[in-house]
Formats: sequence, C-alpha cells, structure tokens
Amino acid sequence: MEEITFDQDACTGCGLCARSCPFRLIGRESDGRPFFRNDGIACMECGHCAAVCPKGAIRVRGERATPIDARDELLFIRERRSYRRYRAENVPFETIERAIDATRYATSGKNLHTVEWTVITDGELIARMAGTLLGKLREMPERAIRYKYVAEDEDPTFWGASALVIAHGDPKAALLPDDSDGFIAATAFDFAAQALGLGTCWSGTAIFASEAIKAAGRIPADHRVYAVIMVGYPDERFIALPPRKPAKITRV
Repeated sequence: MEEITFDQDACTGCGLCARSCPFRLIGRESDGRPFFRNDGIACMECGHCAAVCPKGAIRVRGERATPIDARDELLFIRERRSYRRYRAENVPFETIERAIDATRYATSGKNLHTVEWTVITDGELIARMAGTLLGKLREMPERAIRYKYVAEDEDPTFWGASALVIAHGDPKAALLPDDSDGFIAATAFDFAAQALGLGTCWSGTAIFASEAIKAAGRIPADHRVYAVIMVGYPDERFIALPPRKPAKITRV
C-alpha cells in the first residue's frame, strides 16, 4: 500500500512535494502531476511533502496535513522540521554561538553540563566528508538503495548545509551513563537554532561514522559524539503540520 497519495483534482503540479522529498520518492509525470515511487524503498513518513503543499492535496497514511494555527501554544514544537534544502548562504558563526549558548539552560544531571560543542564551517571540509561518507554508504546495499533516485550532483549526506554542529563529551564526566545529557543539549540547540531562523537536521549517517567525524573536528578520542546537526538557512517553507502517529499514553 502506498504511504503517500495525491488528490489530483486539487493538485496544481507545482512540484514542491517532489522537491521536498529527501530521497526523491515522489516523481512527476510529463504534465507535472506527482506520483509515489512504490517500489520497495521505505518512505520515512516525514510528511514534508504534505507540509509544503499549498493546496493540501497530499495524504500521508490516509491523513491530510493540518493548517498551522498561530494560536497554538505548542506551535514551536509542532512546527519544528528537519531541513534538507539550504540556501547558498553561510550562517554567521555568532548566530550559531547564540543557539549553543541557550543550551546552558537545558536540563542536565546534577547541573554538570558536561556537553561540549564543535562547529565545522569549512565548506570544503564538509564537502569532502560528505563524499567520503556517501562512498561508504554506497558500498552497503541496504543503505545505498535509499539513494536510488537522488541525483548524482546532490549531497544526500549533509545536503549542502553551511555548518555542522557536533555535540560531544567525555561520558565518564557525566552523571548518567545513558548519554541523556548529550541528547537533551542537542535537542535544546535544535530548537534554539530554528527559533533564530535557521534550518537544522540531525545526521544519522554522521553518527554512524563518528570516528571520522571526531578526526575531522579534532574531537578528543575519548569523547562520545552525541549528535551531528546540519545547520543552514532553509530553502523551503512548510505551511502545514504533517500527519503524525498518535502518542502512546498509559494512565495508571
């Protein structure tokens, strides 16, 4: 069954949905109408296609996106997206510093705040890392399949982000053994960055190759990489909230 369906009567063929799909699973007919490439490649159900559609013509698992209500008290959480399209414009380091500074107020076990930050803004270094990581991924059939429809001149690793922000630290210095402080701090940065008008996306690929990331960022060998977050100015605009699975809540 297709995860993504289209209301062809409402669709105008603008192509925004195909442009926003991270793995190009939405193709376009000769007349511009979109279709879902249902050939076994798993859709992440990120809902970006529905959230960017100006006509509400897309359903994810049978549900349409919800128009954004500016009166929603929790909008800053619901509106948060993972951006994979960035403008060719460098983010001032001072702006990234502001977002990192806000993480000092995030929850931390015993208020130790052991998380450290490395920011990579060298575009050539980011591009080299992306090429190396992508080469390794293409050697793994189960991962390479996700890039079947991604154009050769695209970077499906860091997506052209102008900076990488790495949260890391010495796990022996933290109170909790499960890396909680690192994930909490990285999440705080994520929200702070988007509040400052930046687009972000967590890179699972980079975590998969954390030793290479540590080498590139000159991070101490005994540190653990908690998160690698892409940062840039967004080159797309989401106008609705994508469908999400219901929260699983148990009341005792």
